[in-house]
Amino acid sequence: MAIIAALMAIRLWLSASALATRTATIVIVAVIFVVLLLVVAVGLKLFDLSGRHEERAERVQDRITERLRGTLGEVPITVVAYGSPSTRVSLVIELTGTVPTEALREVLLSR
Repeated sequence: MAIIAALMAIRLWLSASALATRTATIVIVAVIFVVLLLVVAVGLKLFDLSGRHEERAERVQDRITERLRGTLGEVPITVVAYGSPSTRVSLVIELTGTVPTEALREVLLSR
C-alpha cells in the first residue's frame, strides 16, 4: 500500500512539475493530506480491532469463571483468557489453582 502511494506521489509530482509552481504545491499538499488520512484510518481500524479482541477475551473469561463456579462451587481456580490482535491466533485460556482430587481436576479440564 505504501509503495503504491509513493508511486502515485511520484507520478503526481512529475505531472505537476509541468504546471505552475503554485498549482504543483497545492497538488502535493493535497496528496500528502490524503495519505495522512489513510494512515490515520488504518491506525484507527487496527486500534478498534484490538479492542474487540480484548472484549472477546474478557467475555470468554467471565463465562468460564461463572460456569466453573456454578458447577463446582467455590474451587480456588483462576481463569485468564487473552489473545493477540491478529484474527489468526486463537484465544489462550489459562487455568491456575489447586484442586483436592485428580478426578475434580479432570472434570475442570473437560468443561
